[in-house]
Amino acid sequence: MVNDGFKVIYILELDVAIVLSCGKPCCLGKRSLKMDTLALANLIIDYASIVNFAALLLMLRAVIKNRNVLRGFSVVGSFLTFTSIVGFVLAYHLLGNVIGFALGWVTVSFWFLVFIYSVKQKLKGTKEKKELVEP
Repeated sequence: MVNDGFKVIYILELDVAIVLSCGKPCCLGKRSLKMDTLALANLIIDYASIVNFAALLLMLRAVIKNRNVLRGFSVVGSFLTFTSIVGFVLAYHLLGNVIGFALGWVTVSFWFLVFIYSVKQKLKGTKEKKELVEP
């Protein structure tokens, strides 16, 4: 315990708590640094989610204008994208990030539809090839 113009300064383990002359505690140390880092991480995730949502709207607009845009999509690639975004959305939920969680489900829905469409196109292409091979 040290007295340097403040009422009391306590040093506890790795954290430092300062009790000001007004009697209000002020916490300095690793715990408050972690809270600031977590708040910054959530802010960055919010920003990235909003940018991702804007990009999704642009992709959706292109698909609505011309459905043939989806013809080049890979079945495996669209499935992996779909599952990875589901993982991100679950992580947003665990972190308590509401914006990422809400906007993430729209992205999950879009990539699920792209996956289904690419599977249909692949099956349709396989069926057409089969018909061409058989006399």
